Amino acid sequence: MRKEESWGLGLAVAVLAGAVYLALRPPLFNYDGYVYRLQAFSPFQDDNLNPHHLLWHPLQAGLLKISESIGHPTTAPFQIFGLAINCLTLALFCRLLLKLGAGRIFSASATLFVAFSPKFWLLGMQNQPYPLVFLALVLYLDAWFPENGSVPEGLRLAQAGLALAVATFFQQAAALLVPAGALALLICSHDSWRWRFRRAVFWSGSVAGLVLAVYLGMSRFAGTTGIRDFASWTTRYLETQHSLQVQFPEFLSKSVIGILRSVVQTYRMEDYLREHLSNRAILQLYGALGLLAGAGIAWALRKSPRFRQLVRHSPLFTVCLLSLAAWSAFVFAWEPTGYYWGLNLFPSLICVGMLVRGRPARIFSSVFIVLGAWNLYANHARDKVDSINFPEPLVEAIQHHLGSEDIFIVLGRDWFGEMDYDLLLTCLDRYPRNPGRAILHDWVMPQGESGNWREKMRSEIESALDSEGRVFVAEHVFWTDSYADLQQAQDPFAEFIHEEYRHINGPALYREVEQVFDEYELEESSFKLGPENFLELRRPR
Repeated sequence: MRKEESWGLGLAVAVLAGAVYLALRPPLFNYDGYVYRLQAFSPFQDDNLNPHHLLWHPLQAGLLKISESIGHPTTAPFQIFGLAINCLTLALFCRLLLKLGAGRIFSASATLFVAFSPKFWLLGMQNQPYPLVFLALVLYLDAWFPENGSVPEGLRLAQAGLALAVATFFQQAAALLVPAGALALLICSHDSWRWRFRRAVFWSGSVAGLVLAVYLGMSRFAGTTGIRDFASWTTRYLETQHSLQVQFPEFLSKSVIGILRSVVQTYRMEDYLREHLSNRAILQLYGALGLLAGAGIAWALRKSPRFRQLVRHSPLFTVCLLSLAAWSAFVFAWEPTGYYWGLNLFPSLICVGMLVRGRPARIFSSVFIVLGAWNLYANHARDKVDSINFPEPLVEAIQHHLGSEDIFIVLGRDWFGEMDYDLLLTCLDRYPRNPGRAILHDWVMPQGESGNWREKMRSEIESALDSEGRVFVAEHVFWTDSYADLQQAQDPFAEFIHEEYRHINGPALYREVEQVFDEYELEESSFKLGPENFLELRRPR
């Protein structure tokens, strides 16, 4: 296929996807994405310069400057940037599939499937660094083409190394792809073992050196001093977020959940399963599904002579398999139900395209079209639900309804009653006065096990009432389900265990909260945030 034809189809697919993105773009409702933008208003300080996404904060600061210079300092430019990167990634990916000989129908349908896959859609729309990681990965895999049995050399090898370095700058875990690439260089070359080893070590060492140099330079803005301080800074995110999530055998079932989430929008099915099955039964169901799917894929590959041929003679196929293994190991251990699985779509589809090359691919193309159409519909429906968390209209409603002495109370800086109160309260923190109070984070957790949190809570309520302010309490505060599993350790669909709640007895906390509010009267009010109703607290008459 001529270069013009491969670029033509790739650009056409990217333009189509871009038009859909712009037509259906929701507001910026994701916590990380919105907070990244807020941090761009701040200087290069330690709290904002996250080594997990090293260059993301400088890029956000640049986007903010551009948006202000064009007189449009809203969230839109941040989303448009992500969508533009998504479209560029799609054009390059479609072109790569065509160069591999996967066929026009397969290449276009597979690329549109990626375009509307749940995590690619979400991460591009919601101001995340991952679109840049996806783009870097596609450029990295492109460097392993052509299919003439040789590993990358010269400029192609430099392209591969630079692409992985860029991916690492925007997602620290992408560094795991470097040893996978080095292993592919080692086992796929036709040169002597000594030369293979030297090339693999030189290439991986060069990538590591470039990454280390940039990390050392950026660490100066974080104020690190000494090797120990630098090592602590680079691993800070791993220490402050949560521990590894390897809980055998649950993590296997949760990995199946995460893989499915990256392929098809499943939130309605998950809601149905929550209503009709126990948590244990859900995990067993996904575990059985994973075993069946794994056995089926293993049987099909074992029967495929082309698979064996590609493993022996195709460096691109080999590096895709090794990259899948390296990245999957990270996701298995870190957040098996999270969005990280989306990165594996690219090497997986390249492998499929190479396996079906030269053969009718109607079955795969039909599956891609059906899944893509469903994802397009379901993603948009999901966005409508999640858009209630766009903080700007919520903040406006709070400022309109609440006076200068009024407060409102929620259970915690977390998801309750379908609302992301963490994002809302974080945004309110930037104002001179935040009227929001979180029982867990403002009263219970700061007091530790002293048990004095109820007195502090009463004191703030009484202070607001004494100053003729009003006190509003979210309805979810009175739901037993809100306290049943604060850590989400029992929720099969939770992305990680909330370890900050590990010392809190949820049911006991519910009884204590009830005791505090039993001292007051609660009446219906007109105050509402999204779907959440609030009750007004009054002293007994």
